[in-house]
Amino acid sequence: MKLLDKLNKKIKIRFFNKIDKAIDQVKFGLYARINNEIKENIEEPGLFAAAVVNQLFSLPPKNAEAKNFLDQNIKKIDEYIESLKKNEDVKFVLTQALHVRLKVVFDSIGSGGDDTFARKPLNNMQRRGLIMNNTEIMNPAQFIKFAKNYFNSSPEY
Repeated sequence: MKLLDKLNKKIKIRFFNKIDKAIDQVKFGLYARINNEIKENIEEPGLFAAAVVNQLFSLPPKNAEAKNFLDQNIKKIDEYIESLKKNEDVKFVLTQALHVRLKVVFDSIGSGGDDTFARKPLNNMQRRGLIMNNTEIMNPAQFIKFAKNYFNSSPEY
């Protein structure tokens, strides 16, 4: 039985790693698309795009430079995020990524577990009107394929 438990644990870890990679592919795809869209109008498009993506996924800035940029540009970033309500592609991608991540986390933690880190970005984006209601959510395997295609179709910036 211990061998089966170890095997199941390895399979689960590989599955979680695939989902994490897929989420990262979506984040990078969003980053590339945002960066490409704003590069003519924003002084530091890379920092701006990264800050937007971090806000979409409720992630903190990676370093002091990113934190300073966020603090100095939060109003512009929030205005840009507000403008994304009109972008059905972004809304679809966010809806899929945040729901799939929450589902995988929820299914894995069991009763009494804490899914706050996965629920927070979904709640934030619902509040901002960036989550599509009445949209069929992909299963994790479909999402992994979708994320790879989304990443591979990212524009150069």
